[in-house]
Amino acid sequence: MSNGFILVWTEKEKDWNAGGEKLTDHYSYYATKENVNTAYKRLLDIEDVYSASICNIVESTDYTGARQ
Repeated sequence: MSNGFILVWTEKEKDWNAGGEKLTDHYSYYATKENVNTAYKRLLDIEDVYSASICNIVESTDYTGARQ
């Protein structure tokens, strides 16, 4: 049984203060592998995406109900 998936990605943004690039991290939860794969493939087409990863939740108080 899967506890779900986390899609993690980093976007490049222009950092007007330093004149270079700024990296910003994002994440989103998905209950099914099909949905996370669809979202991952969409990210690959975005020019500003620096990196993207699909992570499986092994254990978490947020998603396994361990803390209630």
